[in-house]
Amino acid sequence: MKMYYKNTHKPQLHIAFRRAMMLALCALSTIFTVPTWAQVIGGDVYGGGKMGAVNSTSTATTVTINSGSVRTVFGGGQEGEVSGNTQVVVNGGEIGGAKWNGSIHGGVFGAGDGAAAVVTGSSNVKIQGGTIHNNVYGGGNQADLIGCTEVLLQAGVM
Repeated sequence: MKMYYKNTHKPQLHIAFRRAMMLALCALSTIFTVPTWAQVIGGDVYGGGKMGAVNSTSTATTVTINSGSVRTVFGGGQEGEVSGNTQVVVNGGEIGGAKWNGSIHGGVFGAGDGAAAVVTGSSNVKIQGGTIHNNVYGGGNQADLIGCTEVLLQAGVM
């Protein structure tokens, strides 16, 4: 009686190797095809929702800007209520630009944007670097902050 050996692991290794190669190729193509302008957000960054509420018993929203370019930063939402604390930290990057001078845009707000963007909690804003072309506010833009605010300027260009 003749016995034949069949390697059952070979197809599984081939599939795993093929998947690993495809994953590596996808990662490399993503790294080399992301344009430099991808670090620019032409609009605003919000910690909360647009016409939607965020509820928490502690820090409800945290926005951290490390690099890149954005127009305006809000710790709260756009016409969206936040129940809890907001935190905005700017470590680097650019907020706003010369074209936004004289407007509310190009700044940093600890709370929300719009009458319905009430923040019930405290607002904490830390500027530790970066360039901000307009103002820094602990509160919101036409939005109530029901609580206290702390603004800490440690570094950066304004």
